[in-house]
Amino acid sequence: MSTSCPKCHQSDQVQKVSSIVSDGVYDTSYGTARTELAQKLLINRSDIVWDKFIREHWMTKMVEYRKQFPPPEMGQTAKIALLLLWLSLCLGAVLTFVFSQVSGTIGIICAFSTAGSTLIALISSYNFMKSNQTVEYKEWQKKYDAARLQCEKEAQQIKQKTFHRWDNLYYCHRDDVVFLPNENLSSAPSEMMDLLMWK
Repeated sequence: MSTSCPKCHQSDQVQKVSSIVSDGVYDTSYGTARTELAQKLLINRSDIVWDKFIREHWMTKMVEYRKQFPPPEMGQTAKIALLLLWLSLCLGAVLTFVFSQVSGTIGIICAFSTAGSTLIALISSYNFMKSNQTVEYKEWQKKYDAARLQCEKEAQQIKQKTFHRWDNLYYCHRDDVVFLPNENLSSAPSEMMDLLMWK
């Protein structure tokens, strides 16, 4: 059964795009070349081109994702821990200075003891603050990575769909239109990639 053009509803000028491209190669004194029509209907299957498309696709999607779901800011618990950290630092510094002014062994012992306690408090507050942030951020990062993988999968599917559609694409020489007979989709050759990838 012949394939008819969706515009003129005739089949005498209809030809498969892949045949036009393969038949449109000819030899010249400088090597091989393609006819203007074959060049116009050619699809680039280069891994470099499609790897770039996949990368740009998921990067664009993830920019939108970060706008919709921004990374977590410092939580209330972490803010309290940070405040305690600064209070411990200030109080420890003051007490260490006061005890250092006391003469004798007792003053030295108290000064070192206070400095040590302050250091322990600082480390504890800092670790508590970081652990609180880490839990929230890890949960966000997990969702972000899952969304990124989904975007990469979508881009791969677009690539495969494009190749499959091109293999089933037809061209009408009379009306200068490309079309997919099984999907009732058509467009001008200049819009071929949009047809293959997004419709």
